[in-house]
Formats: sequence, structure tokens, C-alpha cells
Amino acid sequence: MAVILYRICENSPPSAEDFTSHVSSAVKRKIAQAKAALKRNPKDCDPSGLSVFLTEQRIRHACSVFRFAEGAYVYTIKVETDEGVIQPTRSDGHFTYWPLKSTKLKDRAQLAFGPVDRATVYVA
Repeated sequence: MAVILYRICENSPPSAEDFTSHVSSAVKRKIAQAKAALKRNPKDCDPSGLSVFLTEQRIRHACSVFRFAEGAYVYTIKVETDEGVIQPTRSDGHFTYWPLKSTKLKDRAQLAFGPVDRATVYVA
């Protein structure tokens, strides 16, 4: 089953750096849980989770409140559910996606909108 993910990226077109993340110790625990849920060899999954949203409405809201989103671009990436692990991170529609190392996200990215203007990007 395919899932559409929304990701805020600094570049257009997106660079490989737009699909990397920094890992904190709290996230490392979630990665271990996600890998266990996937029942794959832990070396198969990227150790860095990516912040994503599953709907355009939620990503637009995030863009309106996150200062770093000003001037950024939002891309959609279509992934299959067996290409990694997607888990909710917060109650605001934010998810973390741990792709398999073999998943090439940059090559699939499609521009949804941008550059972001935080003052006008979200309409409730």
C-alpha cells in the first residue's frame, strides 16, 4: 500500500540533505522500537528518522508555526509501507519516517508548494 508523505525541504529541487535528520538519544529509542516492529535487520533501516506529515492540511499548519519553514518548500514523496517505518510522533499530525537505506526519496519528491510564506500558507 502506498502512502503520500509531506516533507519541508530547504531546497528546490530538493537535495540529499533535505532527506537527512539528526538523531537524539530519545529518538534512538523510538528507532529501536520501529525496527523491532518492522522485524527487519536493524542495519536495513536508516538510523535517522525524517519529520513528515500525512496530509497537506497538517503540513500547511506546521509551516505556519515553524519559523524555519519560511521560504522553504514542501514536497510529497510516495512510499510503499514496506519501504520503512512510519510512526506518529506527536498528536498534531507529525510523524517520523525511518526509510530503508535502499529507499531513494530525493528521486521521488514532487513539489507540493513553496516557497512558504508563513503568513498565508495555512487556511483553517
